[in-house]
Amino acid sequence: DEEEKPIEERGQGWMAEEGDLVGWPREELLKEVVLILGKHRDLQRITVPYARLLGILDGASDDLASSAMEI
Repeated sequence: DEEEKPIEERGQGWMAEEGDLVGWPREELLKEVVLILGKHRDLQRITVPYARLLGILDGASDDLASSAMEI
């Protein structure tokens, strides 16, 4: 009765645990989104913790955090 469950419970679409999302590997897509959003100063407060979690930012200093989202 997998068909009767909502999409969230079936693990499909955004909630799927594996596979690609819109043709991109999930982790790569997330890294790209975090980098793009991190370029906006007002969003850095939100994106820096995710960048650290993904290994994009090492968290060594606050000065680095303010400029780390620049490519």
